[in-house]
Amino acid sequence: MLALLQLIVVAWLPGAVAFRMPVLDRDRRAALDAEERGFWAIVIGVAVSLSVVLALAAAHRYSFTRLLVVDLGLAAALAAIARLDLRLGAAARRPGLTAIVPLALALVGAWRFLPPSEYIIGGKDPGVYVNAGVQIAQRGTLVYHDPVIAAVPAFARDLFFPQDTNRGEYYLAQRFNMGFYILNPETGATVSQFPHVYPASIAIGYALDGLTGARRVFAFWGVLGVVAVYFLGARLAGRPAGWNPRCAHPHLAGRGPEPDRVRRPPPRPDRSGRRVPRVRRGGRSVSDS
Repeated sequence: MLALLQLIVVAWLPGAVAFRMPVLDRDRRAALDAEERGFWAIVIGVAVSLSVVLALAAAHRYSFTRLLVVDLGLAAALAAIARLDLRLGAAARRPGLTAIVPLALALVGAWRFLPPSEYIIGGKDPGVYVNAGVQIAQRGTLVYHDPVIAAVPAFARDLFFPQDTNRGEYYLAQRFNMGFYILNPETGATVSQFPHVYPASIAIGYALDGLTGARRVFAFWGVLGVVAVYFLGARLAGRPAGWNPRCAHPHLAGRGPEPDRVRRPPPRPDRSGRRVPRVRRGGRSVSDS
């Protein structure tokens, strides 16, 4: 129950309050269907929380407790600025039969993507993502000073840490943590070679349910991507097109069912959950103009 409440605070509360702020034509947002309003509350809430994780980790101060405090404080501050005027009013419609479609897609996606693979392969890209996310969760920073690397004497570094041929100032920690750069072998400073937004979401999952929660983040992004593509199709071509299976599933008409891989090693993150909301927002602006 506590984990569920924490998930609501992290993934929904800041977005819900921001979505209801009486600014930037709130009536236009209120006119959206109830299920789409809920979708945007989650997208905004997740974006806010990931931004907070990255900011705290960049300052070497991240912890899940601090994330909760910041999210709660931000939601309270926005509500105070709005003078508690967060009701959408008569323009907001109640959930109807159309809400069944995205809910069904989310349930089918969760059934399809869960349980995720139990294998964490450190030398592959997905394993690097997981290691980077768990590092943020445990160490509270993007750059970790590894005492094992710092303990390697200078004369022996070339035996363990080959230099990056593209960046001569960096070493590659291939003997210890593949996919991590050694920024400074003297201090053992290491950092993941990939962008940190996705590992930030893994750090949140790890805080909620340990390594199991970290692995389930793969499924979360897969489900969010499927629902996002549905809303994109519904906006551009109407609800029947959005319900079309080739529109509802982000990969059946493209590169192949990448989310299927969450059930077998190595699990891969689904990118549609992060890309489609930006396209969806642009599609809404074009179709409404």
